[in-house]
Amino acid sequence: MNSETKKLCGEILQKLLKKYDQRSAKQVDTKRRITLRPSEIYKAYAANNADIRQKETINEAVHQLESKQLVTVKRLKYSDEIEKIYMSEDSVSSAQDFLRDQCGITPRDQIKEEVFRLFEGYEHGGVLVHAYCASLRQHLNETADEIAFSRIEANLKMIDFLEKNRKALYVREASILVYGDSKWFQENNYEEICSLLRTFLAVPQADLEPPDAILERFHIITKEQEILLKGCWKIRWKDFVLDTSRLRGGIAISSADIPLIKHIEVGTEKVMTIENKTSFQRMIDKECSYLYLGGYANRHQITFLKKVMADNMGLEYLHFGDIDAGGFLIHQNLCETTGIPFRLYCMGVPELLDKRYVNARKPLTQTDTLRLKSLAGKEAYEAVVTYMLAHNCKLEQEIISLVLTDTA
Repeated sequence: MNSETKKLCGEILQKLLKKYDQRSAKQVDTKRRITLRPSEIYKAYAANNADIRQKETINEAVHQLESKQLVTVKRLKYSDEIEKIYMSEDSVSSAQDFLRDQCGITPRDQIKEEVFRLFEGYEHGGVLVHAYCASLRQHLNETADEIAFSRIEANLKMIDFLEKNRKALYVREASILVYGDSKWFQENNYEEICSLLRTFLAVPQADLEPPDAILERFHIITKEQEILLKGCWKIRWKDFVLDTSRLRGGIAISSADIPLIKHIEVGTEKVMTIENKTSFQRMIDKECSYLYLGGYANRHQITFLKKVMADNMGLEYLHFGDIDAGGFLIHQNLCETTGIPFRLYCMGVPELLDKRYVNARKPLTQTDTLRLKSLAGKEAYEAVVTYMLAHNCKLEQEIISLVLTDTA
């Protein structure tokens, strides 16, 4: 049997076995023969302009399978042309053996058994490992989808590692510990693992939250987080004090240094958090000290702000962000997580009415409308949300910070 014929034999058996698996998954009576038409192998098989050589190769492959009693064949009367190829349930095991031994292809049923044996090695795993095994077992039993054994094995290794990990690690460190390659995780199953973790923990991705933020729950540092500050901050650690008042562009403090802070002194009457970086870079007011958020406040920003409140009496707290649902939700989350009553800054109806910003207004999307309606009854946003819904508009903060600093 030449290589081309052998390849076609493998293709024919795979198609028949897939149909068998689909029927089994649907719990249909599998005693009825599985049928395959030659047009499912070569679309133009029965056409007048069919490639004769291609048809002959198919006929030879089918003949080889028939001679080994793996399939039976119905041919057209007085012709060698194939009408239908059949495989009975009794031939399934032999067909799988032929695929493996002669074609180098492991049949799906055998891969499934290998996967289930793999699961047995994780019987002492954690809740998430068991959840992954259970969901996959159900999926494999109820569908005839192709099985990527190596992918499943890689996912199990990482989920098991994450559940047991108690050490702060960077993503690439976790990757090399699990896969022996620092880049493998991010280049292969990174997004899938994050999605699986969110599914099993029932933690949907929040607006503006990066998908991989879920890894922080397992002590994995997705990137070195920093707090960006600008204005008049005097931060004291055990052995030194940092004074930012002379730094016009501000400074970044590593998240690793936040827990070690002994005292924070704010040299202004106001503290302002800012959603977007361009506006953070643009804003300047001698009476205000700034902290860049970049979206929802992360745990390091929350820790820092709580420390600011504890160490400073009588400060006014402001939040400046986009005039849209995301901006309001970020503000709401900020107030809830820090316990600080941040007042909205330039995020109201006056800004939407201001002629200087009219050309920068954008219409609401369907998602915007739904999210704004969820905020409509909240006192802090009621007036501006009502106006936005009535006039179909939203506004990004960058135009506001530009105009404010141009006129300052």
